[in-house]
Amino acid sequence: MNERDVVCCVGEGTGPEVFGNTNAPPAVTFSAIIYSMRCMVPQEIPLNQGCLAPLTVRIPPHCLLSPSSEAAVVGGNVLTSQRVTDVVLKCFKAAAASQVGHMPPQGMGVLTYPPMGSGLGLAPD
Repeated sequence: MNERDVVCCVGEGTGPEVFGNTNAPPAVTFSAIIYSMRCMVPQEIPLNQGCLAPLTVRIPPHCLLSPSSEAAVVGGNVLTSQRVTDVVLKCFKAAAASQVGHMPPQGMGVLTYPPMGSGLGLAPD
């Protein structure tokens, strides 16, 4: 990528917000996109607002990636953001989709949980 390249991430077609807690607020969605993009750039990039300059992100309101203020979001901070990362990396053919994260099973009523990565998976190098 260079300064002329622009990436457009479009969330149209994303399912509606859900009753459960796997919705992800836009800030979490942006974080997952930025993380994915930084993984694909071969040099160090400072994490600041400038990282967003070459990105255009369009997310429709009241969907899983931009829920209403009444929707629960705690699970989306980890689980859904990992799926967004998987999708972005897969779109750029930067991963073989074997990087699927794992959420350890927990009892009902648990509000937060730690993500457990699943390794590096298959990559070109």
